Amino acid sequence: MGGDDAGSQPGDAREAGSRDDRDDARDAQHDAPIASARALTAPARAAMLAIVPLAVIALGFITPPVIPHWLWSYGAHLHFISPFEDGASPLWSIQIVALVLAAITLIDARRRSVPGLGARIIATLGTLAVLHLAVVMVVVAASEAPVLALVSAFVIVAAVTGLVQAWHARGWRGWLWMLAAYAIAALPYACPRWPGIFNEFSGGLTFIAGDVTVLVLALRGLRDQQRR
Repeated sequence: MGGDDAGSQPGDAREAGSRDDRDDARDAQHDAPIASARALTAPARAAMLAIVPLAVIALGFITPPVIPHWLWSYGAHLHFISPFEDGASPLWSIQIVALVLAAITLIDARRRSVPGLGARIIATLGTLAVLHLAVVMVVVAASEAPVLALVSAFVIVAAVTGLVQAWHARGWRGWLWMLAAYAIAALPYACPRWPGIFNEFSGGLTFIAGDVTVLVLALRGLRDQQRR
């Protein structure tokens, strides 16, 4: 009897070890889809990071602009400004579209989903609304300020190209192209050559920092995804 017990113990140990290995393998297979679902891809991470500069742009709707003294000789505002003093303006699209893009990105990221068709349509219409200044500059400044008209035409082409790429790409990669198209369309508002727009509507240097950051994050996210 003692010999039988001694001979069976190694076999039992091996069988128990084998069962443990199989259980571990099943657990790993079960946990892998969960881990991959929870892990954000590079485009999704870049889009989530872009929420912060988009929020900074949106806050420019009610906060005073940050302007260097050599561009604006008046004292800095110490109070919140109202965007409603002069009535509605198409320039409100700058901050409104930034807020909408940030909200869509946050909602879909929290749901671990991807911005769908409706979100893309909204982003496209919003970007085209922001792009209206560049279109106006091409029409109005073509004869008096050809350089501004040429730059505006370049902005139009670049932004529309970004929208086209956004509709061709899938998932978060397509949404990053949407963010890049918006950032490009909004670039003219960062130009001090239009003092009224630069000072009152875009938020000055704060807007430049936010808009450029959105563009850089979008392009870096697209580049990281392409490398993989």
